[in-house]
Amino acid sequence: MSLRPELGGVALLTVNLVQRVCLGDLPTRAAQQFPHRPAVVDGDVVLTYSELEARSNAAAAGLLDLGLQRGDVVAMLMPNCWEFLVTFFGCAKIGVVCMPVNLGITAEGVAFQFDDARPKVAVVEESFAALLETALAATTVSSVERVVVARTGAPHAELAGIPVMPFAELISATVPAVEVLVEDRDIAQCLYTSGTTSRPKAVLTSHVAVMMAALSTCVQFRHERGDSCSVFPIVLPLFHVTALNCLTLPVLLTGGTVVLHRSFDPNALLHDLAARQVTHLMLLPVMWGQLVDAAGKGAPGSENVRMAIYAMAPMSQQRLDEIREVFPNADVVLGSGQTEFTPPSVLQWPSHQWDKNASWGTAVITTDVRIMGPNGKLLPRGQEGEIVYRGPQAMQGYGNNEAANTAAFTHGWFHSGDVGCPVSLNLRQSHQSEAFGVSSHEVEAPGVLLWAVRAASSPGL
Repeated sequence: MSLRPELGGVALLTVNLVQRVCLGDLPTRAAQQFPHRPAVVDGDVVLTYSELEARSNAAAAGLLDLGLQRGDVVAMLMPNCWEFLVTFFGCAKIGVVCMPVNLGITAEGVAFQFDDARPKVAVVEESFAALLETALAATTVSSVERVVVARTGAPHAELAGIPVMPFAELISATVPAVEVLVEDRDIAQCLYTSGTTSRPKAVLTSHVAVMMAALSTCVQFRHERGDSCSVFPIVLPLFHVTALNCLTLPVLLTGGTVVLHRSFDPNALLHDLAARQVTHLMLLPVMWGQLVDAAGKGAPGSENVRMAIYAMAPMSQQRLDEIREVFPNADVVLGSGQTEFTPPSVLQWPSHQWDKNASWGTAVITTDVRIMGPNGKLLPRGQEGEIVYRGPQAMQGYGNNEAANTAAFTHGWFHSGDVGCPVSLNLRQSHQSEAFGVSSHEVEAPGVLLWAVRAASSPGL
């Protein structure tokens, strides 16, 4: 006789609302705790958590009115802007898959992704409408039924023969909280890998995987939920897993403020430091160099920064010392991950910055990292093999790609395709990380399992 809950007398949605992990509930809870606190800063626009929640509910209702159902796909061609996040949370609230498109790819590349994922709605900022129109004309499958255009001057009647509506109309309704059945393992997002050696693959990640990664990052990045909330300028693109899942969502999960930038501008960041009590920065090495050069010997507000994070490649000792001089209270740490395993997967401890700064650091709290031989057996330290992962932040799988999924999940571990060799408690690695676009070489780091890197062969961001 087994012990099980008897829920036959309770409606499925009722139980779901009580128990579920749904990314759409993130702004709902934050709005209850911090209704008037700034959640998103986008130029002159400042959305409080109450406003973020209200607009996200309006977006959810607007998408339902367009006929979208749980499991349908919404494509987004948008830079870093508040409309991006409202659309993301609106999709999450109704179990619709959000598919941010890399704005750096060609119209042909966009068309491939549309043919593969078959979105029913495309949300685009006016500045990228021409790219979308060319891509839609190049698709072989006519799946898009409506185009929503944000920040448009003269509204379009149609785009590539598809009806158009302004974003303002999509979120025009004032509605109560939208409550639709969303399961923990429903797909929340579809992010395409870079596809440097083959066609890009659709990485499908669930609500619970993204949430577990966000919670892990809250701990690793030391975000505080309370009066000492985080303030985090976001300069990396939201269409990438790093900015969206690793940087933005953990801040919003803890009631902090994200400051959106459309591109990297060191002077704009210096303004943020002086005006907004910035607590966290995450930049690529070349960006850190430009910011430090622009700051000179110091920058007003830099004393508030407690974490200075970098990715893609290690930096010289001289550059690290220059960063510490400008940001005297910040831990300067390096991390990495893969889109398929919702990053970060490995991150330096603060203590590593002083004598292990050539390494990636250790596995984050939700990730198990091992070495596997070709026969599927885990290898002892001292033997070279493939780096494999386990953890709740793993993707659900690649979309429409059974062969890739079979290879990725065989033997009960996620296969990175990277080769490494741990020695004692050290890890020597030859590693290509898709998420941060890095490759690595052999370095020993006594005492803990560390990941070592060298200059990037491809930015990957």
